[in-house]
Amino acid sequence: MIDILDGTVRNPGVIRKQARKLGIVAPKMWTYDECVHGVQLCKAWKKKLSKYAPCLRIEHLQQRLLEAEATEDKERAKAIRTMMTREESSSMWSSLSYTFNDNGGRSNAVTHVERIENGVTVEYTEQSEVERVVQEMTQNRFTLADSSPLCSGLLGEQLGYLANTEVAEQILTGNYIAPEEASNATVLVLEEISRIAEVMREGKVSLSVSPEEFTQYWKKMKERTSSSYSKAHFGHYKAAAMYKQYAQFFAAKLSLIAQSGTPPSRWGIGMTVLLEKIAGLALVNKLRALLFEADSNMFNRLIFGDRMMELAREYDMIPQEQYAEKQSDGQDGTFVKRLLTDLSRQMKTPLGIVSADAETCYDRIAHVFASLVFQAFGVFITAVMVMLGSIQHMKFYLRTGFGESKEYMTAVLGRIIQGLCQGNAAAPRLDGRSSAQF
Repeated sequence: MIDILDGTVRNPGVIRKQARKLGIVAPKMWTYDECVHGVQLCKAWKKKLSKYAPCLRIEHLQQRLLEAEATEDKERAKAIRTMMTREESSSMWSSLSYTFNDNGGRSNAVTHVERIENGVTVEYTEQSEVERVVQEMTQNRFTLADSSPLCSGLLGEQLGYLANTEVAEQILTGNYIAPEEASNATVLVLEEISRIAEVMREGKVSLSVSPEEFTQYWKKMKERTSSSYSKAHFGHYKAAAMYKQYAQFFAAKLSLIAQSGTPPSRWGIGMTVLLEKIAGLALVNKLRALLFEADSNMFNRLIFGDRMMELAREYDMIPQEQYAEKQSDGQDGTFVKRLLTDLSRQMKTPLGIVSADAETCYDRIAHVFASLVFQAFGVFITAVMVMLGSIQHMKFYLRTGFGESKEYMTAVLGRIIQGLCQGNAAAPRLDGRSSAQF
């Protein structure tokens, strides 16, 4: 109404109609000063109610839930219950994080590292020394998968590193006969991959990315997330998501990448950011390495996360005890574990619970194994080649408290970089699927 009086509105009738719907009587008769005074009153009333906002929000959702149940609208009632559970959980964990986390505002990027050499802890503080030690550690970490039976011997030669050979196709169709040198465990793994592929034979993950998916993904991303070495910042994609033409362009680009099996050269340059996993502990093998590449991670999350997981749910390939379902979280698993131990005590039944830390598990994943599992779960080989191919010869630059390094770590002659890297949206999905099935 103020804009109408300022003369900046082309169609004032629409505004007045909306004002009458909101209970504003005779909007044509309001003066400029009355409108300004009304805005001030609204802001004051909003500020007064802000401290009651959580309670009012709960009351509002409860009223909407009662309305949905009264009209027997099951879908709406289910959605409201999910929203109430999510908001309650978010509020609780926000309070806990604020209370117990270190909120000092300091950066966790390391400026010194420690390494145990011959039983003695040696500290490195110079930039060149820190970069050398860290790159040596990451070089070793990303070649841990070389010891896998699938990467050596006759089987390794037959499969290659991407499992895009005729032998790989025979494994997926159940027509492969393992060589005599293969261990029993390896044979069982290959048989399980064949079984999964047989169950999901008709299911295939779509490789087409729509502009709506691009827009939806980037609108919920945090703009302050660290960018990659190429300086393609999250903010660039958030801005592009606001315009239909740009969203169509980037969606078509990702679709072409997925269907051709050829990643952009930019995806082959990564940024490793070493953060203190435990504050104050700078042992080089205890630092957390995160890989950031904006559109590459969107590709991985969409294809290997959302779509592959949804297809696995359709074919009932996700065990219930993993709680990897919508409308469930880690609290559900913890609660069930507590109930299980209570029942064990009451019934005096022996029970053992093992809490195992799968240290560097993402870095130990052999690419041939990852490719076979992804293909068994319905992902086309071209999409697999995009993700794994960009990792195998990636140039890893390092970001520490000193800044970005000028030198990079990459594959050495005769060996490729394996693992799925921390921060890769596809890594937890593969880890969950393989641990559940094998």
